[in-house]
Amino acid sequence: MHGSHDSGGHAGDQELFSPRGFAFLQCSLSGKCSGRGAIVPLLPENVQTLCDANYVNNGEIAAAKQDLTFLIYPGGDMSQFMVYDQTQIRCHLSGAARLITLNSIARPVVLQVSGAEPTEVTVNGPSLQKRSTAAEFDASITGWRFDPASRFVFIKFPHVGGLAEVRC
Repeated sequence: MHGSHDSGGHAGDQELFSPRGFAFLQCSLSGKCSGRGAIVPLLPENVQTLCDANYVNNGEIAAAKQDLTFLIYPGGDMSQFMVYDQTQIRCHLSGAARLITLNSIARPVVLQVSGAEPTEVTVNGPSLQKRSTAAEFDASITGWRFDPASRFVFIKFPHVGGLAEVRC
């Protein structure tokens, strides 16, 4: 992301918040972010540390698990983010489709992608099942749903490790 010291045509000072029950640092987009997109890693609520639970060694402190959730605002240029464990995620527009690549260890993944409702969502080729409601999506291990109010596509899958390509 670029700071306000960059010149550009973006109005800036837009505060972004997660569309569903996740806590993360409030961001302010300014400068040339318009059209470039953004990827924001999210932590589930009530997580108190990113350290491994064995390292903390205190059952009263809620440690993060291996699950990953990303809030993605696709842009014309490629956006990318690297997590502390060398996980890499990238997103760019390919025509009308959003193309997301993830290189990571095996772990559950949730993507929250801004934009129009896709006709389908695929992970490494096969289509994921569309879920009708938030409750059905939350109860499933894999699938996707579109929330017309927030204009986000929610995508969930158990990543098997290595490189994964998501199209929506």
